[in-house]
Amino acid sequence: MPEESVTICTVSFETGTLVRRNVALTRERNPGTDVTWTVVDNTPPDGPDHVVAEPGVDLRPAVPVPDVSYQAASYHHGAALNSVVGEVTTRHALVIDPDFFVVMPGWIERVRAHVEGARLAFFGVPWHPRWSTKPRGFPAPHFLWIDGAEVDLAALDFLPQGERSPWERVSQVSPARRRFDRAMVHVLPDWMERRKVGKSRDTGSRIADRWAGSAGAECLVPHYEPERQGPAVDPSWRGRFAEQLLPRRLRLIAPAATWSGTGFAAAGLPDVDSRGWEEFLWDARPFGFHVRGYPRRAKGVAAGDIAEAVDAVLAEIREREPTVPPKESPDEGPL
Repeated sequence: MPEESVTICTVSFETGTLVRRNVALTRERNPGTDVTWTVVDNTPPDGPDHVVAEPGVDLRPAVPVPDVSYQAASYHHGAALNSVVGEVTTRHALVIDPDFFVVMPGWIERVRAHVEGARLAFFGVPWHPRWSTKPRGFPAPHFLWIDGAEVDLAALDFLPQGERSPWERVSQVSPARRRFDRAMVHVLPDWMERRKVGKSRDTGSRIADRWAGSAGAECLVPHYEPERQGPAVDPSWRGRFAEQLLPRRLRLIAPAATWSGTGFAAAGLPDVDSRGWEEFLWDARPFGFHVRGYPRRAKGVAAGDIAEAVDAVLAEIREREPTVPPKESPDEGPL
């Protein structure tokens, strides 16, 4: 497999404007780096904001999938990733969301050097801690770098698991367990929310379940303020003690060692967290942000409006960032 090139895989659903900006930003931040994009356009033929073909972008059509009653969007997303990741011919593959923007200069070479030096199979961002039902401690498909020398790319399955929601996973239990849960709710009002921690089996969960603990994996650090971003913890003394004493699988707040209370603003960059976006750090320095554009489109905000906001943030970052060229080490240097 070619050692010095990277294949970036993404799936677009009405996010062509964001894909174009992501491709351009990646080139800007990594001049001279050999990168190929493979983009699956899951936008319906009559839908808006299709991906536009351009040099360096291998554009693929949507992958047909059967109808499912739950996680239909995740199934479509996972099937599209399965169709391209297994075909990657470079050593390194990166799975990224169209609305995840990496701002650290030279990040491709930095990540590659770090991954190879540490013999990591997976490197990326975890689900943000505010999503307590999602898996913890393993890179999510928002930004997931994979070293094909450490794991077989064709063996990765991005499909979600089953057609049950986190609520169904905790409520479809034995009568004895339901009686116990009803009793616990009287002690801890947020008990059922605790039972749902980590129960979601969204895109990429099969990979986390199979390789967590058995292959080298490392997560970047999200900026997180639990009291402001949630999930809400029962404010009574019982809730506070439960958050400290219960096993981690029942704690609503992710372990403190896995997140940072300071973010981009502390480094002199725009506070994108205030926009509802998610910030991620590497070695306490800003690495990238996740817009999470799809939920906003569902609330009536067009992808074009999101793209304008992204443009404004990136312009501000360019104005504020240091002019000193970044060092070659993945663990040193300014943003």
